[in-house]
Amino acid sequence: MARPPKEISSLISAATLVNGEMPAPPLPPSPARSSPAATRRKAPSVSQMAGTSSIPPAKSAHAPKKPSIAKYVLAVIISFVAEAAGQTAGRLAPINLGGSVELAAVSRGVVTDLETAGYVAWKIGFLTVCWFGGLDAVDVASLNTLIQTPIFILLHYFYLISAPTLLTTCTVSILAPALPFYLLRPLSAPHAGKHTKARAGLRNRIIINDPVTTLATSATATIVYASTLQFAFSTFLPVFLVQHFDGLRDLTFAHDIARTLPSLCMWLAPAGIASTQFLFRPAEGATGPETSTSATGPNSIALTHNHFDPESATFAQHVYHNVWGWYTSRQKELIGRTIVLGVFLLLENVVHVWGTIQGVDAVGAAGYGGLWLMATIVLGAWLDFVGGPSD
Repeated sequence: MARPPKEISSLISAATLVNGEMPAPPLPPSPARSSPAATRRKAPSVSQMAGTSSIPPAKSAHAPKKPSIAKYVLAVIISFVAEAAGQTAGRLAPINLGGSVELAAVSRGVVTDLETAGYVAWKIGFLTVCWFGGLDAVDVASLNTLIQTPIFILLHYFYLISAPTLLTTCTVSILAPALPFYLLRPLSAPHAGKHTKARAGLRNRIIINDPVTTLATSATATIVYASTLQFAFSTFLPVFLVQHFDGLRDLTFAHDIARTLPSLCMWLAPAGIASTQFLFRPAEGATGPETSTSATGPNSIALTHNHFDPESATFAQHVYHNVWGWYTSRQKELIGRTIVLGVFLLLENVVHVWGTIQGVDAVGAAGYGGLWLMATIVLGAWLDFVGGPSD
């Protein structure tokens, strides 16, 4: 036991002399008890326990960024330069020495300045939609593959243009617009590699990563396009082509579709793969207001319905909900991309077929493009049906 200080001992001795008895020793001071409210106020925070003063809110890895105007202008310039250089190199390639002669034989003789300006405006419009629509390099290459396929089929089977010539021209037309997107914009989560960070929180990533599903979807898209063409060739298309395409060299393909169907499926296979990349994968990985991360893990996605109260909703809200709001995020992405693909298929045929091939009128180009538009709508409806369980 510690000895009391000298001053306290003197006071105790004086009190004993006055009262004649020894007072009880003073009790040690008890620690002050804090109230529950004080305890709550003084409770350490999680950031204090972790040794940090504050934790900034995490930024979403998939948060959309505003497209850069400077990068957009640079993308247009790179695309035009790459396409001009690619077409020039393609004409000089040993495999395609006669390609220019083949294409010149079926092309319009004189190209006016107005037609050139219209072609340039069309290319800029395509790049503008792709850039500000948030597409990546795989999207642009896949979209270009799909809209170049009808022109390839038409020139190869009905104008007898050789496959090397068309492959060279189409490859440049597909890769040149995709090149600036590859250089200036990262790939989106549905197109990123399997083990990349972007794929970690992707919705339906098991379906997207499954090679069997990818192969089956690509084969289905190929069959849809081939079946649509076979139906058209067996019914109205041969007569339509003769009426609106002055200068056709051969119609054997249209009348003997059973014999030429295997080769048709072979040339349509790239379009089937492109459909998977442009329509199926982004739709399956799409997220929206009805998706939320579950507490069971960062990769678990719980689906909830959009909150719509028919009793308190306004007329405009009713119209929006009945026309668009009730679709899931997967369906909205699929519908939007199907519309973009269908519009570009139709317009590309009008611009390219009517604008560059000799003897084709506007009705013929629009009708031929409409056939591929119908096939795209059928494909979009089929992908919506098979993708329904993933919602």
